[in-house]
Amino acid sequence: MERMQISAACHASKKMDSSNLSALKRHKPSSLRTAIGAHLFSPPDIEHTPCREAQDQKPIVILRLPEVIKCVGLCRSTIYAMGDPKSKSFDPTWPQPILLNQRSIGWLSSEISVWIQQKIAERHKKAKAEIAQTTSRGAFSVGR
Repeated sequence: MERMQISAACHASKKMDSSNLSALKRHKPSSLRTAIGAHLFSPPDIEHTPCREAQDQKPIVILRLPEVIKCVGLCRSTIYAMGDPKSKSFDPTWPQPILLNQRSIGWLSSEISVWIQQKIAERHKKAKAEIAQTTSRGAFSVGR
């Protein structure tokens, strides 16, 4: 098994020669993968510096259904119905799920957060409109 890993690594890397191969054979199996991976992905003549764009980005987090239920506070059937255009509960702003494999889906946490923020903004907009409407009628006027 180890020889197959070493052999595959040797064929994959053109820079590996017999001296490197003998040095890799002396490693323990757990550190062997690390040594092979370090050689394949970190050539000595290239210095790896993290990209600023990658540092600025937040990690991508995929939420499964139980986590979405906790975040949103809706039941399973409502969550699925909001994504179904045939349903009366359809919400075009609801994030589409991501197919993880043949039998599982998930939602991006960033998209769920944006959807929640949109709902909060809609509430604030509606409240401001109601306040403006009631003040224009004189409901809040102070008089004797």
